[in-house]
Amino acid sequence: MASIPELLKSVLPEKEYALLERLTRGWKDNLFHFDRKSGEFELADDWLLRYGADREQVLDLLLRSCEVLSSRVAELDQKSLGHGGRGRGETEEFSLSFTFDAGARGSARSDLAVADRFVDLLVRDPVYRLSVVDGPNAKMVRVSFSFRSDHEFFTRKNQVQWLLETARRLSSDSPFGGTKL
Repeated sequence: MASIPELLKSVLPEKEYALLERLTRGWKDNLFHFDRKSGEFELADDWLLRYGADREQVLDLLLRSCEVLSSRVAELDQKSLGHGGRGRGETEEFSLSFTFDAGARGSARSDLAVADRFVDLLVRDPVYRLSVVDGPNAKMVRVSFSFRSDHEFFTRKNQVQWLLETARRLSSDSPFGGTKL
C-alpha cells in the first residue's frame, strides 16, 4: 500500500512530480479528493485560485494525476482514501470551500459583499476556522471545523450553509420573511 505522493512519484516524470510537490507545498496541501460514490479522485475546489497563472499546465497535470490515482485506487493506503478509522471520542476535521466569483451574477460588488458578510457571520462562532484567499477575480473562503459524531458533523455543516444563505439574503436586502402566529 502506498500514499498518494509515493504512487505519483513512481508513475510521473521527475519534472512533473517536482511541480506537484511545489504546488502542494511539500504535500502539506492535498489537491486531490477521493469521491466514495464514484470511486474516483477529483480536484480540490480551490486549485484555480491558488495557481491561476499557470492554469493550463497545472490543470493538465492535476487531471492526469487524478486519472492515475483513480486507475490505481487498489494500490493506495486507506488513509489516502479518507478511510481512517475514527475511534470513540476521537475528532475528525472537515473543510468546506466556497468561491465567490466577481462576475458571477452581474454585479461584482454583490458577490464580494456576500463573501464579506459570510466571513463576518462565521467569525462570530469560534467552532469554525477560516481561510480567505483573495484572487484576481474571485474570493475563496474555506471553512474548517472538528466533529466527533455524525450528528455534530451535520449540525455544523448545516449551520455553515444556513449562514451562507443568510449572508446572501442580507446582501440582497431580501431578508427571510415570516408572520407572527
